[in-house]
Amino acid sequence: MNSAGLAVTANSPMSSEDYVPISYIDRDGIYHEISPKMVFPLMLARRVFLQYRLFSEGLVAINAFPRHVSGNLHVATGDGFGIALEASPNRIYKVYGDIDDNCVIHTNHRPIWVSLRVYDVDDRSPGGSSWFRWQQVEKRIQKYRHGNFTPEFIKLVFLDHSNYPESVCSHPNFNQKNPPDNALTGYTSRRRLTVAFVMYDLTEKTITCCKGGPCSGVMQKLNLIDVYRNALVLHVTISIES
Repeated sequence: MNSAGLAVTANSPMSSEDYVPISYIDRDGIYHEISPKMVFPLMLARRVFLQYRLFSEGLVAINAFPRHVSGNLHVATGDGFGIALEASPNRIYKVYGDIDDNCVIHTNHRPIWVSLRVYDVDDRSPGGSSWFRWQQVEKRIQKYRHGNFTPEFIKLVFLDHSNYPESVCSHPNFNQKNPPDNALTGYTSRRRLTVAFVMYDLTEKTITCCKGGPCSGVMQKLNLIDVYRNALVLHVTISIES
């Protein structure tokens, strides 16, 4: 989040368009000769977006960002608009909220690909909790829609322990004998846990967060100061007084 009221969150899906931009040796010991291509870590796109004060310019920067892996970026503005961007190396699909409530809920899988019948690229994520956590949040958030959102209600939505330990509010189960990574090739998750819970208020320019899950973490509220606007006001004041 920046002081202009723009915010971005992200997660990391995998698609069949992802590639390694330099020569490499794969897990089978086979060498692949690749002509190097200039790309950047996709996580840098989040930082680039936050360099802008205008939402539209930030979207242009994300679209133009050279990338070799897939990623979902969820961007929003304090003017009351948000959008989820399903990005792969060669394309970006847009996921908009319902026009009646402007609520966008997304996860690290690609539901828009299914609805658009995209057949020339595959979702390489091996499945798991992301297939149901999204629906769990949407189901719990129904009662708070249509302008009834408050930080307290949002916290209640994420206090969901259904399908423990792979729940929305996730906790490690050290007694689990057969976690997903033991059975699924390419599954990157181990015994996961919610490391932090963060809420952005883009209108008030505040961040409310805690370490760990919302069920046990101690919430803190932080305020962002718009240094650019304060400096501009100071400059105008000095100019008038001069």
